[in-house]
Amino acid sequence: MKVGVVMPTYNQARYLPEALESVLTQDYDGLCVVNDGSTDETSDYLAGHDGDFWVIEPPANEGCAFAINRGVESMSRHVEALTWVSSDNIMSPDWLSTLSAALVPGVGAVFSAFTMDTETG
Repeated sequence: MKVGVVMPTYNQARYLPEALESVLTQDYDGLCVVNDGSTDETSDYLAGHDGDFWVIEPPANEGCAFAINRGVESMSRHVEALTWVSSDNIMSPDWLSTLSAALVPGVGAVFSAFTMDTETG
């Protein structure tokens, strides 16, 4: 099954490198980062990153839900299933393959839990 990932981001340059790396090491079929009007160094980082993803940059911040929907709209023609991850989250190394394995015919949605690093918050 072809799985795509949408990553909305807004002023998350501090977390973006680690979050992106955690997705880029997954088994996926497309990654769309939606830079939702960031005013920090996010745009510069994304422009300088030579990764396997594409970026959508709306001209102004329109909110997380809008950014996710914009990414989903862009990705939906290329994949069979979609998920999203915040730009301040880190995917466990096997997270996407485990989630994808639960996507079988007749299953409309799957979800997972999370673990919070209490030392870094």
